[in-house]
Amino acid sequence: MAMEAAVTGATWSAERYWELGLVNRLTEPGDALAAALALAEQVAAAGPVAVRASKAIVRESLEWTDAASWQNQQPYVDSVLNSADYHEGLAAFAEKRQPVWKGR
Repeated sequence: MAMEAAVTGATWSAERYWELGLVNRLTEPGDALAAALALAEQVAAAGPVAVRASKAIVRESLEWTDAASWQNQQPYVDSVLNSADYHEGLAAFAEKRQPVWKGR
């Protein structure tokens, strides 16, 4: 269906795009901005090193074979596990407080 929409210019309802997996969230009319801002807050609350690594894995993994996926993502995982933010996240969890991310 996505290819059909792309090559024909056809449009469908937001619900249909959601059914096809091309839309992540649906909102009531007029609530899109509030939903987008809530999502942005959720992403911003996460560790920036982990967010960057996750985004890179998602982007690059489209070209990876299943066999190579674990090996190819390991450098990204290592960069997170070796980051100051990783240790801050562990400490914040243990101390039952919000983490203070540094982005490194």
